[in-house]
Amino acid sequence: GPGSEIVTLNAPMPRARTESFDKIVNGLVDLVSTFVIIIAFSWVPATIVAYIVREREEHHDSKHQQLISGVKLLSYWTANYLWDLTLYLLPLGLSMLCMVICNIEVFLQNGAAFATAVTFMGYGVAVVPFSYVISFAFKHHTSAQVLVLVFNFVT
Repeated sequence: GPGSEIVTLNAPMPRARTESFDKIVNGLVDLVSTFVIIIAFSWVPATIVAYIVREREEHHDSKHQQLISGVKLLSYWTANYLWDLTLYLLPLGLSMLCMVICNIEVFLQNGAAFATAVTFMGYGVAVVPFSYVISFAFKHHTSAQVLVLVFNFVT
């Protein structure tokens, strides 16, 4: 009737407990995924160091055999570098594939997929020469592998 009015209020509903819980779970999944990737990529330099140190060990000494057979030092290190980078492409590709299959959003959405791929590739390009340099600190391939694995996991 006359003099009456209709008043409406519009406010969003409060968040349900399950929405907050989902955010926490997603954050934990992202964190655990990151740690799994760190652990997996820590094996790359450890494997490289073990191989390089093993080639230098007295009972194996294949590096020395190659050098006295006429292989130039630059050729030796270049071949190792290219081979190790080629082998690194496998874990790089499989890691990216797993992220896509599992839809790990933190590594894929909003341009993060390209940034993740570039970061992983940069890691490979940098860690291979670092592994070569650090290999000179070891005489036994087993201790080299373990210590480099722990070092890369911690740092």
